[in-house]
Amino acid sequence: MATIITHSIFGIGLAAIFKKLFKLEKKFWFWCFILPIVPDLDVISFKFGIEYSSPWGHRGFTHSILFSILFSLFIVLISHRKSKYRFVYWFVYFLCLLSHPILDAFTNGGLGVAFFWPIDNTRYFFPWRVIEVSPIGVKRFMSVRGVEILLNELKYVIAPLI
Repeated sequence: MATIITHSIFGIGLAAIFKKLFKLEKKFWFWCFILPIVPDLDVISFKFGIEYSSPWGHRGFTHSILFSILFSLFIVLISHRKSKYRFVYWFVYFLCLLSHPILDAFTNGGLGVAFFWPIDNTRYFFPWRVIEVSPIGVKRFMSVRGVEILLNELKYVIAPLI
């Protein structure tokens, strides 16, 4: 996976594209920062003995297009139900969520991403896998390897986003 730092920065970058369209609320920025990291909440599956390759494991259902559609809809319903821009909020939140598995599919580690769950649990990568996979867990990340990963993400994700 890319780091949660890069996932969140990517979400803020997506939000910035829409800032001139209408007055954006603070909660919009909050959700664009948080939603790109939500798919990685699936790492708790390891604590329950769920295998990585399971549809309920890491990079499984929470990394699917369907999850991005439904969870972004849920957030719009609880945060922007009365807004006339509901569809725009949904679309941006959908992109923020979907950006996570897309970035993960560019990494050079793991088992791939279950984009098409529940129709197909096949795990996919993109042919161009230039993002160094980040270790799971803060302890493993706080090392020289963590710095190398951040520099890699700066080169391939953050700099192009800017």
